Amino acid sequence: MECNVAPCDISDGGYLYISYAHSDNKLVYPVIETIDGWGYKLWYDGGIGISENWTDEIANAIVGSSAFIVFLTENSAASQYVQEEILFALESKIKIIPIYIDEDLKLPPGVKMRLQSIQGIMATSQDKRKVIENRLNDTLNRLGIPTAARAPEILPSPPPDEPADADAGADAPAKTTQSKAKFNMMPFVAAAFAAVILIAAGFIYAQNASATLEVRPQVVTISLGSSSDLVVERHMPNGSSTVLENSQIRWDFSAEDVVRIDGNRISGMSVGEAELTGRYRSSSISLSVRVVEPIDGMVDISQRYIPGRMVTLFAGEVARGSLGNTHEADELVSPEGISVTDDGTVYIADAGLLMRIKDGYTEIVNFEPSYLTPDIIRSFKNDLYILTKPWQDDDGYYFGIIRLGAHGAEGIHISEADYISVEDFTFSRDGLIFYILRNDGLGITYLNSMNPNDPDDIVTLCEIPSGTSSLAVGDRGEVYLANPDTGAICVWRDGELGYFAGVEGEKAFIDGIAPLFYMPQNISFSDGFLYVWDFNVLRRVAVSDGFADECITIAGEASPTFDLDVWDDALLAEDIIFPNSMLMDFAVTEDGVLITDPKRGLVWLVEH
Repeated sequence: MECNVAPCDISDGGYLYISYAHSDNKLVYPVIETIDGWGYKLWYDGGIGISENWTDEIANAIVGSSAFIVFLTENSAASQYVQEEILFALESKIKIIPIYIDEDLKLPPGVKMRLQSIQGIMATSQDKRKVIENRLNDTLNRLGIPTAARAPEILPSPPPDEPADADAGADAPAKTTQSKAKFNMMPFVAAAFAAVILIAAGFIYAQNASATLEVRPQVVTISLGSSSDLVVERHMPNGSSTVLENSQIRWDFSAEDVVRIDGNRISGMSVGEAELTGRYRSSSISLSVRVVEPIDGMVDISQRYIPGRMVTLFAGEVARGSLGNTHEADELVSPEGISVTDDGTVYIADAGLLMRIKDGYTEIVNFEPSYLTPDIIRSFKNDLYILTKPWQDDDGYYFGIIRLGAHGAEGIHISEADYISVEDFTFSRDGLIFYILRNDGLGITYLNSMNPNDPDDIVTLCEIPSGTSSLAVGDRGEVYLANPDTGAICVWRDGELGYFAGVEGEKAFIDGIAPLFYMPQNISFSDGFLYVWDFNVLRRVAVSDGFADECITIAGEASPTFDLDVWDDALLAEDIIFPNSMLMDFAVTEDGVLITDPKRGLVWLVEH
C-alpha cells in the first residue's frame, strides 16, 4: 500500500516522527494522510533508500522531531526496530504519544516499564481510525505541537533611484530637484515609522502585561515514582492561547525533594506535599502536589482535581448524636443505595429500611409485604424502582422489582433467586430498564432490557464478561458496563460490545486522556459525563462522540486505609478519604453528587 504523503525534510525541524510496523501500513498510512491534512509536517521511514545509512537517518529524524508517535500493535511490539526507536526517543527526551491498537497487548518488559507513566491513546474499539484521529488531534493541540509554519511572502524590493545623467540636458535639474524633494521627506518618514514602532511596542507590552497563565492540573495526587501531565497555557486578551514549554517557566518549590518536573510531566520523588509557583514574564501560577505511597506498594496513582471543590455532610451525624427531626441531624445506620427523583426527593436504602428525605425532613417508607427489603434503588421521573433482596417463600427463593409511585407500591417483576441474580439496573431516557443478569447455574452473565409497563417484554441483548457489576445508559442509548475484576469499562452500542476506557489487568488510579481504573464498581451517566466509583474515589470521564476523553477525580484520595471517625462536616475534595466498600452508591443531582458512606453512617454531597 502506498502513502500519498512524502516524508518531510528533517533539516528544518518542527515535524512529527511516526514509528510503526510496516505490516500495519493499511491502518497507519490513512492516519498519516489525515495528520498531513491538519497542517503538520511528518517524517516516517518511507523515504529511506536501501543503500543509505538508514540507522543514522532514523536517529537524526527522531532527535529533530517535535513529537514521537508510535502505533503499538502485536506487529510493532515484536519489531526490534520499533523497540529501539521507542527507547532512543525516550533517551532523547522527545515527547512521546503511544497509540495502543491491540487489546491484551504484550509489550517487552523494558518498553512497558518506560511507557507505563506516559499517557497514551487507547484505540482498541472497532472504529480504530476514527478513535485515533479524534484523540490524536486533541492530544497534539493539548501538547501545543505547532503545525507547519507557512513561509512569509517576500515582496520584491523597489528599484533604486536612477543616478543623474550628466548628458541629460534640461531634464537634469528637474531630476535633481525631485530627488532632493524625496531626500527632504526622509526625516518625516523616519519619524512616522518610529512613532508606529512605539505604538506597536506599547500595544504588545499592554497585551503581554494583560496575559494570564493557566496550569492543568492545579491540584494533583501522585504515587511515589509515578507522574502526571503538566500543561501550562498562556491566554492573551484577544482570546488566543499558547501552550508553553515547562522549560520556559521559572519554577519555585516549597519542597524540592518531593517532586520534580521533567519536560511536560511532574513526578513524585518522595512522600509529602509541595506547593509549586511558576513564573513567566509578569504572570504566575500555582500548583499543589501530594505524593503518596502506591496502594499495596505497586498500584500507581495520578489523580487530578478541580481546585476548591468541597465535600459537605448531607445526611447523618459526624459524631453519631441523637436523632433529630431534620435530615441534617438524622442518624443513619448503614446507608447503601441512593436515588433522587425529578422533584428532588431523596431515597436512601439504609440497613433494610427505605428512607425518604423531602423538604428537609426524613421519614421511613413502609410497603407491603413487610418482609421485602430494598437492595438497589433507582428512579425514573418521580417513580422509585426497588430491586429487593432475596426472600424465602414456601417453594423457594425469589427477588423482585417494585415500583413505588404516587399511588403506592406495585410489583412489576418477580424471579427465582436460586441461581439467578440482578447485579445492577438503570433506565434509558425513554424509560426502558437495562439490567445485568448473572446466571450462576450456567456461569454466564447477560445484558438484558425490560419494558416496565410490560414485564414480559424482556430482551437478552448480549453476553457480557463475568464480574461486570454496574451499568449506565448514555445520551445515545449506548450502555456502559463496569467490571471491577478487570479494571475495564466496555460499551454496548449498535448491537455490539466494545471497548470504552481502562485496560484489562492494568489496574491503577490514572487520570488524564487515557485513564486507568483500579476497581470501577459503580457508574452513572449524566450530561455528557460518565461518573465512576472506583474503589474509594469518585471519578468522572468526559464522553465525546461516544468515546472516552479526559478523566479527573471528583472527590476522594485513593487509599486502602481510612479513619472511621470524621470530625469535620466540610472537607476539600482532595483531602477526604472515603472507605472502600462494595456497598457504596451515589446519585448525580443538580446541586452535586450524593455519596453514601455505609461504614460511617453518612451521606456526603460533592459540590459541582
